[in-house]
Order: sequence, then C-alpha cells, then structure tokens
Amino acid sequence: MQVFNIDVVYYNYCGLVCSIVKKYIKNRSDVEECVSDIFLKAHLQNERYNAEKGSLKSWLATISRNHCIDVLRKQKKQLYYVDAEFFSYNYIVEETYDYSLDVLVDVCLSLANEDEMRLIQLFYFENKKHREIAELMGVSTNAVGTMIKRSTTRIAKRVAVPVSEYKMAS
Repeated sequence: MQVFNIDVVYYNYCGLVCSIVKKYIKNRSDVEECVSDIFLKAHLQNERYNAEKGSLKSWLATISRNHCIDVLRKQKKQLYYVDAEFFSYNYIVEETYDYSLDVLVDVCLSLANEDEMRLIQLFYFENKKHREIAELMGVSTNAVGTMIKRSTTRIAKRVAVPVSEYKMAS
C-alpha cells in the first residue's frame, strides 16, 4: 500500500533533505548519494509513515538525520592513511628520504607557534580534556575547542601541500 507518491515528496522536500545532509556530510558526491539513499529509504518504508504521529516533513527530517549519523559512524570506523610520498619539502633534498607520518607531524609542529604547540601537545599527545586544558591555559572551557580548530587550521595553511586533500585517522 503506497501512502504517498515519492515523486511529489521528492519535488516538495528535496531542499529540506539536502540542507540536512549538508550539515552532516561535507563531500558533495557523498551528499548526493545520501539524498538518493534517503528518498529510496522513504519510498521503501512509506507504510511506516503515520500522519497522526507527525508531519511528513518531520518524518523525512528524522530519516535524513538518522541516515547521516549512520554514514558518519561507518566512515569513522574506517582508517585513513596519509601517503607521505606526495609531500615535498624544500629543505629535504634526498630522494631516498624515508617519509613517515612521524616526519609529517614533526614538520607540521615545527610550523606551530608556542601557544599552538602547547595546545596541540595537551590535547592530542597528553589526551587532556577541554576542561583540563582550560584550567592550564587560563581560558574558558568553551574557548578551547575553538582554539584547537583555529590552531590546526593555521598550521595547515603553513604547510606547502594542501592538507585538506588528505584524510587522517582521528
């Protein structure tokens, strides 16, 4: 039994679903795939929609949000590695140099200033919580996350090769 026409639903709610997916998924091709999957899921599960429980809009929004969370969970389980041979540094001239992730981290950290270095050391290497870092650095807990994001972004801008092209394990 079909409760609604999927073509009409797609026409009316594609913008809503796309905006929800874009909040979670940053890769454009993944966004398109997720939107397709969401409407397919809605079509296959249209018997589950109950107008008495809520609007079609909220039902699609819930499906969209849950699907995106599932996709992110699957992506988080996958490990990504940096292929260090793509990195080239002006001061490394030997072609036989053994590139490794440790070298990459060292180079990135060498580009950090003292405050950035301390922040990265506390968060990534000593596994301190935001609250602990805030106490040590004399800032608010809410500011720590922003400081970490801005510091890593500034360091990434200093690296010769765009780091955004590479995905690293978190």
